[in-house]
Amino acid sequence: MRLLVLVIGLLVLAMPTRAEFNDIVTGARPAGMGGAFVALADDINALYWNPAGLTLSRAPQIGAMKADEMTPTLGPKFTTDFFGLSSGNAGYGALGIAVLRQGLSDILQERTLSLSYGLALNPFTRLGLNLKTMALITKPEGRYFPDPALTDSSTLGFDLGGLHVVTPDLRFGFLVRNLAARLGTVEREEVRRTYRVGAAYRLHTELIDEDYLWITLDLFTKEDIDDEAGLKIRNSFGFEWQLTPWIAVRMGADRGRLTAGAGITALGLSIDYAFAEEQDAVGTSQRISLTYRFGGEVHTERREVTVRHRPEPPYTPAPRFEKPPKFEKKPKRKPEG
Repeated sequence: MRLLVLVIGLLVLAMPTRAEFNDIVTGARPAGMGGAFVALADDINALYWNPAGLTLSRAPQIGAMKADEMTPTLGPKFTTDFFGLSSGNAGYGALGIAVLRQGLSDILQERTLSLSYGLALNPFTRLGLNLKTMALITKPEGRYFPDPALTDSSTLGFDLGGLHVVTPDLRFGFLVRNLAARLGTVEREEVRRTYRVGAAYRLHTELIDEDYLWITLDLFTKEDIDDEAGLKIRNSFGFEWQLTPWIAVRMGADRGRLTAGAGITALGLSIDYAFAEEQDAVGTSQRISLTYRFGGEVHTERREVTVRHRPEPPYTPAPRFEKPPKFEKKPKRKPEG
């Protein structure tokens, strides 16, 4: 109840005003699922999607992503780069650091450096915080923009996230992004806040050994460059089918745009790929991520943390079959007389 009151209070007090540093679909695994990841975040991508999810992993992780957001034939290239490191959950919680860069290589870039902390309040409820510095770089390569009004700008802000694990197969999550941040290349204004809530449910299909299917749904606020001003509720959903402990396939939709991807895991290393349609048939965005988990296989830890453990039947020793005792036949009594 206290967590619910806190979330409602943040949503009421923080009204969005500006569009920079909006939600970016970071990570090939979330991208393949349409960006519906706020309740599932259980790997290195939790640094961006929901810092409370850092508590779902006990092993340290390191990860990187490279993305081509569009494939236009002319003009500068629009890319996204991500690098993150997390400590894994310990008695004090989980710590992490992430660097994110997105934009046009020759014109304008958004750069974010964040420190993350996640803490399990109890076995069911977890909270996370990102403290970050955000910068708009108008001349990333020392080119263009003779207009002196367009200058670099930076600010501090933070994100607040939470997870509630109802059962190992059902979770709910939320994230409030860009709190207390103000910047601008011409005039300093409040960075538009974004809000995201979601749910994740795991279905044990068992079609192939012990495979399972994650189904995720997110509702969020996000304004694109061609949107009119005002708060709008968007939605995205996704699926992740873990065929084997080493192979996963994914599909999803982000505001009607189809996404898909796949991942391979071996010896603690995960390689994920995703692509997504872009608006107005501009092209497709493609992402590739590498994640290494120290101290064990990725699938082994996920099973330990989140997979439903079927209770084993109580042990009962097999009955011992002994030969029935032999009964001596009593002689028949002859009738008298």
